[in-house]
Amino acid sequence: MENSNLLNYMRLFNGTQHPICLFRYQERPSHSRGLKGHGIAWYLADFQRDPEVDMEIPEDHPLSVSGGKHSFMDKEHHVALPNGMDPDMEVDSPAGWYDVVVVSSRYAKVAGNEKNSIDPFYLDSLYLAEPLYKGNPDEDPSARRIGTAFLFKFKHPLPPAAYLQRLDPHSALIQSPSWGNEQQLGQQLASCWKDPLNAGVSLAGMIASRNVYQPQQGSSWQDSRNWWMLSGAVDQFLEYREMEQQKIFSQPAFVYCNQAGI
Repeated sequence: MENSNLLNYMRLFNGTQHPICLFRYQERPSHSRGLKGHGIAWYLADFQRDPEVDMEIPEDHPLSVSGGKHSFMDKEHHVALPNGMDPDMEVDSPAGWYDVVVVSSRYAKVAGNEKNSIDPFYLDSLYLAEPLYKGNPDEDPSARRIGTAFLFKFKHPLPPAAYLQRLDPHSALIQSPSWGNEQQLGQQLASCWKDPLNAGVSLAGMIASRNVYQPQQGSSWQDSRNWWMLSGAVDQFLEYREMEQQKIFSQPAFVYCNQAGI
């Protein structure tokens, strides 16, 4: 792909209460350990200019959790269970499937602990917006938040076998004989769906899994096979997304020519 920014090929849903600005950096942000309650704080030095905005993700619909109280393990209320263990807790969600769903940290924690077991493939799509400051907020009282340093994946990606099983529930291709054609089998699997979201699978999650689970010395034959199949499917899905983008970008010019009588 010519464009290295994978977010341009993702279906995005901003479930926070504000737009998200991502930047192009001349210098990578620094980080501190968060001595004043900020957690790990990502920041640009005071003397650096504000970076150029690379992408702005508008707010879609704030996702929230409602109801419920802290559940305690003891009568003295000294030891509490994680948020989300209360049966009355309600967790909001988008109407459809998205590759990347940006949510608040509270929402992510409650959804991740939710007692009724939210679909792990939905949790696989959740991301947090890491704040970016101008100036170190742990040292400079005038430091200000200027946007988002990056989107941080909330959950560790699922193993390749999980995505393949979701895309091929009857194991028609997963169990097919293969002699070095695992990538082709993955491409064939992707061609059945055209878009992984049609199966409730995040393409961003698949890419993360491909990065994390690369075969190592000592990996089993089955794990290596699954990784190569996943890699083939990812490449095919990305090709479909790129083709779709080219079609979308060419459409306004086509309409303009018609209006101009060309």
